Amino acid sequence: MTNSANRFEATEERYQAAVRTAVVAGAFTLVVGALMLYDFARRGEKHPMETTAYKAAILAAREQPDNAAVLEQVRLLDERLRQEYFRQRAFSAIGAVLLAVGAAVCAAAAKTASVLSRALPLPQAGTGGDLVGRQAQAARWSVGAMGLFLLGVIVGVGLGVSSPLPRHRGGEDSPLAQAAPIAHGDGAEQGRAQKPNGTTPAGKSPNGQAVTGAPPERTPPGDGAVSPTAGAGGNGKTTPNTADGAGGGEVFSPDEYLAAWPRFRGPEGTGIARAAIRAAAFDGAEGRGVVWKSPVPLPGNNSAVVWGKRVFVTGATETKREVFCFDADDGRLLWSKPVEAAAGPPPKVLDATGYAAPTAAVDGHRVYAIFADGSLAAFTLDGRPVWQKQLGVPENSYGHAASLLTVGPLLIVPFDQGHKAGEAKSRLFAMDSRSGEIVWEVKREVPNSWTTPLAAQIAGRAQLITAADPWAISYNPEDGRELWRAKVLRQDVGPSPTFFADRVYTVSEFPALTAIKADGEGDLTRDKETSKKYVLWKGEDNLPDTASPLAVERWVFIVSSNGILTCYDANSGEMLWDKEFEDSAFSASPAWADEKLFLIDTAGRAWWIEPSDTEGKIVVECSLGEGCVSSPAWQPGRIYLRGKKHLFCLRAE
Repeated sequence: MTNSANRFEATEERYQAAVRTAVVAGAFTLVVGALMLYDFARRGEKHPMETTAYKAAILAAREQPDNAAVLEQVRLLDERLRQEYFRQRAFSAIGAVLLAVGAAVCAAAAKTASVLSRALPLPQAGTGGDLVGRQAQAARWSVGAMGLFLLGVIVGVGLGVSSPLPRHRGGEDSPLAQAAPIAHGDGAEQGRAQKPNGTTPAGKSPNGQAVTGAPPERTPPGDGAVSPTAGAGGNGKTTPNTADGAGGGEVFSPDEYLAAWPRFRGPEGTGIARAAIRAAAFDGAEGRGVVWKSPVPLPGNNSAVVWGKRVFVTGATETKREVFCFDADDGRLLWSKPVEAAAGPPPKVLDATGYAAPTAAVDGHRVYAIFADGSLAAFTLDGRPVWQKQLGVPENSYGHAASLLTVGPLLIVPFDQGHKAGEAKSRLFAMDSRSGEIVWEVKREVPNSWTTPLAAQIAGRAQLITAADPWAISYNPEDGRELWRAKVLRQDVGPSPTFFADRVYTVSEFPALTAIKADGEGDLTRDKETSKKYVLWKGEDNLPDTASPLAVERWVFIVSSNGILTCYDANSGEMLWDKEFEDSAFSASPAWADEKLFLIDTAGRAWWIEPSDTEGKIVVECSLGEGCVSSPAWQPGRIYLRGKKHLFCLRAE
């Protein structure tokens, strides 16, 4: 009887321990579930963008679009709202894990207690068996009830937690789109170290590599990874204008391409001046240092592109979309041409975004433009229409802002959209620039982004690099085959990638500034060993949400929206210094000329900065005289810069 009693006591202890564990785990799970339900209920009590202060800020921004203080208030509200959104997502994700762990422990402990209760060898006759049966039955009912409750909590949270970000296209109906900082195509900047005299050998980029802007013209072959079919959201049909011709079929020379400013932030998207530029002062309001300034008939948050004696910008309203060509020498408006709008109602956009955020591209024969509704058109340099295409209104939280670029005879059209990677709504198109017909098309499993691709010779091969949550991806520009990818991004991605030599740099506000060795194949982050080899370093201070990084031989620069310029060591990733610009907000990306940084804030205040390993010294201060969110186009002795209302030609000699 003693052995039976001992076994009974031991079993009883284990049983009690299991019961206590189940109770604690159950209580923990209930608390977590209650907190998640409370958090969800609190979200629904009042939408953060329905506050009186937010509505007043939006109204003031619409009434005073040139008021930097008002725009800064909207930006700060946006920053707070997006931080709250991602806090909620993180809270929900962590809570779900804790719920699952708590439920699993509770269920396991309850099951153990149930088994032990059936095994208790009570050394007496009578009603013990009935008691055990009742205990077991009660335990089973308890476990079942707990399971149903937890299932209800998980399903309720999963179905009820709706994102503050819109599930449909952005605009005034989507509150986050109203306050979000707009990536005005101000994405892919690539810094290349300039020679001390500001020149580089013909046919070479500033780092001595051959340029891919003008490869031999040929039609890229198909590949299993790409699709020849058209369209993502539109009818994909091209409307040609054969009477006006395509403006020539031959490809420009590398020297012509490098001498021009053919796309957003220059031939390689670097923002680096190859032409002779002097860091000179200017004052747009007083006319000091201004060669000419011309009004632009329609608003647009895009930057100027230049080919020869022509400067191109685009503009649009809800009812109009136009391409403008100005004389580079005297600022005369040479021509303006309308672009047919997509069928259906126009997308609703915030004034800070507009209908013409993407920067145009020009290749020496034609100029190409895309607008917020997915309307894409090509014109000859003298303004004759060549073709037009409707891609459909992109499903983009903040509005479409990715800019176009050309690679030889191909027009590259980034078209990321959707709100989840699994939706696979995003596309990367390569079109025949002469006809608008799709040569290759890549389906991308990434959500909407606001970045402009990077196209250049990097690590000894032609690469076309994109950036969107969560991947930086390199493609072969000839046929769209994927070369490599790295999982280094997260959430909203506005800044575009940049590069120097064999390194690609990506950044977005929340994960990091990342240096990637771009000579690999496949997933460069597939395991720790591979990641260590190709992900060279990460920086986490003062990250931007709009402006793209600028890389030169020794340094990598970033500028945050709230006015902090930060310098990193290009080799080690060490943060060397930062410099705060009080009362400034930045949307335009940093640029490089005369061995100096050029910055311009949203109010139109500009600075030339001489960097070193220890500081950034302001050497010249300037003023455009009106707001500015665009990046400069460098030409010999000239800076072409678009302001809020005017296109400027500034003296830099």
